[in-house]
Amino acid sequence: MPIVYINRGKRTTYDKERAIAYLGGLFKALACEMLPSHPTIENLLRRRPQGRQNRLHQTIDKKEGSCPSRGQHLSLNKKKTEKKRKRRGRKNTWGLDPSDVKTWVYQIVQEYPYKLTLRAIHYRLVATRGFPNVLGAYKWLSRWTVRWRKENLWLRGKFADYGRLPIIHPEPSIPEVEMWLEKFSTYALIQDILKRFKVSVQISKGYGSRTMFWNALRRAERQGVKKVGYLGDFDPSGLDILRVTRKRLAPLGLEFKRIALTRAQIRRYKLPHRLVKSRDRRTPKYVQRFGNQTWELESLDPKVLRRIVERELRKLIPPERLREVEVAERAVGIAVEFLKPTREAIERVVRRLLERGVSREEIMRRLKRKKW
Repeated sequence: MPIVYINRGKRTTYDKERAIAYLGGLFKALACEMLPSHPTIENLLRRRPQGRQNRLHQTIDKKEGSCPSRGQHLSLNKKKTEKKRKRRGRKNTWGLDPSDVKTWVYQIVQEYPYKLTLRAIHYRLVATRGFPNVLGAYKWLSRWTVRWRKENLWLRGKFADYGRLPIIHPEPSIPEVEMWLEKFSTYALIQDILKRFKVSVQISKGYGSRTMFWNALRRAERQGVKKVGYLGDFDPSGLDILRVTRKRLAPLGLEFKRIALTRAQIRRYKLPHRLVKSRDRRTPKYVQRFGNQTWELESLDPKVLRRIVERELRKLIPPERLREVEVAERAVGIAVEFLKPTREAIERVVRRLLERGVSREEIMRRLKRKKW
């Protein structure tokens, strides 16, 4: 027997089995507080049977009425999106032969005496070999070049990532410690502290690239890096970036320490939060552990961030190295204070000689002879 539903004078007829199935799933979901309330039953019954809500109801039925967790709910909502993301660029729909493309890549890197980025190689293939200029083909090329570079160290040295070059402190420096930053904006706030402690910096700009990690491995092995301090956001990506970094640099057994942002800092300074990005595939696990709130590093007061970085650097740097830094800093201060009157006197003499029309070479000779 069909069900007749009247809404604002409009008469609508629904199939009985379909109505019972949808209403049963709705009530179970509402009991678990997983779905928002609907304004009318008509809007619910007009949904497609294969929609998001129906998948959630089927999951509840399979668990014999048990409520799914928050992470399971988010993963169900984004199931279709994740499948599309996994399939994107996986299929070789352009008829590309990996062996042919590998030969082309070798020819291109041998043609230039300097290192090229992956994007530059991609566009050379597009211009000279008719390579498809689409995002899926670029990702396909990226995956294959990773395999080829693992097999051939010579090819690995022909690739460059100029957007993630490390900021190496000039000698004498403290090579045992490095700072890794998720964002470049953080470096502007603490660069004077890092220069004072003579610590090198690597800005990953997100997850970083294979080229960046391979260069970091060679640099750490050459300079003897032992400890790495990390600064990043407290969100699904910010936490996962540190995991990936540890995995990539695992062969050297480095000691990693998350300097900021941490749960203790969030609670202590009562930082403002943002809602988690539901489309991130790392969101379900994050929500199960920390809830649906995220915090950015920029939400921390810059003064507080600078104090935290300086305090943690003093813990990471070996004591003998720290004493060298403090002695050098005091020596520079004394020298600057002592040379200030001499510098001002030399500037007055040079200004007077320039006004007389004396050449630069003659001024340098007089200064060396101290004939002012």
